[in-house]
Amino acid sequence: MFQFSDPMTSAESFAYAKYLYDHLDQAEYLEVLEVSINGQPTNPKMCHDNVNRYAEENNQYAPIYGWLIVDSPAAAQCLFLAHSVIADRNGKLYEITPIEALDPRPFIKANLSDYDFEQIYFALGRHSGDFTIAHTK
Repeated sequence: MFQFSDPMTSAESFAYAKYLYDHLDQAEYLEVLEVSINGQPTNPKMCHDNVNRYAEENNQYAPIYGWLIVDSPAAAQCLFLAHSVIADRNGKLYEITPIEALDPRPFIKANLSDYDFEQIYFALGRHSGDFTIAHTK
């Protein structure tokens, strides 16, 4: 499991992006589960909040932190966008946040402690306002 400095270094970010790229075979396509929180639909672009709040209200689900994958054979880089989903008790992953995309994106688990995922997530936002890491192919 990765551990990061505080603040996370560029070398650590590159190494982690390479790790994710090397494990693309572990990515999953997500089934969409339409849910509500306190009677309201989930909010677009608020995946981490949606997942944490839904799991608090529904103890048969757990938050799973990871990355949506944006890649194509012609692209010079593979992008990983910070994202959160829920898992049921059997480990099946579900997308509960509306995503504006033309096609489904694969998801790869972060394989980090919750603390380390939060560290990388906040470090990315603090430095660029963008919650994306990239691996150059």
